Amino acid sequence: MDEQASRIANGVTAVALLAWTLVGCGSQQTTNTASQPRPPKVSATPRGEHQEAQLGAGETSRSDNTLLTAAEAAPAPKTPAAKKPASAAPADAATALQRAQNQKKHAFLLFYKQGNDACAKMRMTLVQAEKNLGKKAVFYAADVSSAKDKATVQEYRADQAPLPLTLVFAPNGAIVKAFPGKVATQQELGKAFASPVFADVTKAMQDRKLVLLCVQGGKTQGNSSSLSAARAAAADKRAGGSIEVVRAAPEDSANADLLKQLEVAPSLKKASLFILVPPGVIAGKVDGETTKGAVWAAIVKGVSSCSSGSCGPGGCG
Repeated sequence: MDEQASRIANGVTAVALLAWTLVGCGSQQTTNTASQPRPPKVSATPRGEHQEAQLGAGETSRSDNTLLTAAEAAPAPKTPAAKKPASAAPADAATALQRAQNQKKHAFLLFYKQGNDACAKMRMTLVQAEKNLGKKAVFYAADVSSAKDKATVQEYRADQAPLPLTLVFAPNGAIVKAFPGKVATQQELGKAFASPVFADVTKAMQDRKLVLLCVQGGKTQGNSSSLSAARAAAADKRAGGSIEVVRAAPEDSANADLLKQLEVAPSLKKASLFILVPPGVIAGKVDGETTKGAVWAAIVKGVSSCSSGSCGPGGCG
């Protein structure tokens, strides 16, 4: 494996490893909101031929077939639309996380304890961040000793972590950034948002799945072969549903948060297939046209290396 393939996606590894340690791979499940029923159609009662009447200038018809004058037919003056009331603060941490997923927003969840100066500073930082980023994210601060947030505190093992602990969740429920034991700055919080591709890769690994990251775009060669091989490997019965295929276009700047760490250039010439294993280790890489057999062999080799203990933060050897 070349030097590039042996390097770890630093951001993915740091976040996934921290989530692996603190969360035990836990994640929130996305709940689809129920579709709203359509209002019934209302049709006007037709008039019989014997009821028809000629309308004069400036006149129209009522539903009861009597005549309206021009003044009566004039539209009523518009009243200003009432402003939507500000949404109430989430009742607890679980509600905050669910609201973020429902609204397809990120969530910033702060765990703190009373009487701690650093926690108090981080709470103030979060209040200011909500003013600046409230349209893109849901914010909530959970007291680790609070009964209403006990389940969430235990799920993310916040009572065992250095406080303050701020976890940033992507809309799909993946933990994409964490600030353990520190007061994050406004700038750091502003940069904590993750791209959908980064979130998908991280979510799969936090769900203990192996990821086949197919990096290919409009100008890369071997796209169809590489993607077909990845999908076939993921569908293999031997995988047992534990392989997730994720696609990323190298020329799409939205994917830069992940692809820069993998040292993938926007001008990539050949499709690249990265084999990523939890908590974020590159176990292999296949470039250009390939087959299911070749991808499966690379998976087996990479996973075997990791199982034997030769995998570390720098990759598998």
